[in-house]
Amino acid sequence: MKIKGLILIGLALSCFFLFSMLQVAHASGEIKGEKSINEIFEDGNLALIIAGKLNKSIVDDVTQAELNTIMQFDAEYCDIKSISGVEFLKNLASVNLNSNKIVDLSPLKDLKELKVLNLNNNIIKQLKPLSNIRTLRVLELNENIISDVDSLKNLSELRILLVNSNKIVDISCVGNMQKLFVLEANNNSITNMQPIMKRKEATYSAQNQILYKQPVTVNPNNSFQMLNPVVVGVCERNPENLAPKEISAGGQYDFPDITWKNLASKPETIECSYSYGDKYNLKIIQPLNYKSVAKPNIKKQTKK
Repeated sequence: MKIKGLILIGLALSCFFLFSMLQVAHASGEIKGEKSINEIFEDGNLALIIAGKLNKSIVDDVTQAELNTIMQFDAEYCDIKSISGVEFLKNLASVNLNSNKIVDLSPLKDLKELKVLNLNNNIIKQLKPLSNIRTLRVLELNENIISDVDSLKNLSELRILLVNSNKIVDISCVGNMQKLFVLEANNNSITNMQPIMKRKEATYSAQNQILYKQPVTVNPNNSFQMLNPVVVGVCERNPENLAPKEISAGGQYDFPDITWKNLASKPETIECSYSYGDKYNLKIIQPLNYKSVAKPNIKKQTKK
């Protein structure tokens, strides 16, 4: 019994030691010894791409030295759901992951050589893993579900940033990007263009901004005022753009507010639009709910 107990303890210690070694290898971002490609890259489609780069099959073993030879790969439209394993591509400088199903970017966070990254058309919401990749020069994030880009504020080497068709409201982070010369942010909800408009040498495009405000409840017999619907940046630099180009439902503009005096027709939304040439336009949409208004109780007079 004692011998069996010692054997079990020995096996447990061996397993613990092996697990610890694997954890250390993973934490250090390096493969120790050899490991099969499909063990390193859990997504089968990504494993196929990496195997192809190395002229191997996905069941072949690979060393860290071999992974270090991969500086670029193209994996667009590959139905990739996980990029786990990419953290071991220590010399990766350029990668195209356009049109996949990627959510988690954490495997990218320690890639110190990465300069060009295409993540268009994925399912990305969180950008924090990119916050310290200060080597990035080109970052493409079109057609995701990103609402907050503040994590990018330290990417001071960025030259090109594409964030079209997301849910972005604030782009103040670009104020820190002194080398940025191209920003595309069409189809978002941005109201403050000041950070990029201050940069005369920068080229930007921010068309079709649509901002949905929180619904409000109003009395259809009373007036409603939208306070300060001013496009910051555009209006400061171009006073002629202070006035909205269009106002729905008979609203009247009197700087700096818009007033709707009669909502008896009970429109579901009221809207105002701003435009600045072919670079920027914004529509603000205010959904409305209506209070029930009691009808006046008029008593019929009886004939005497």
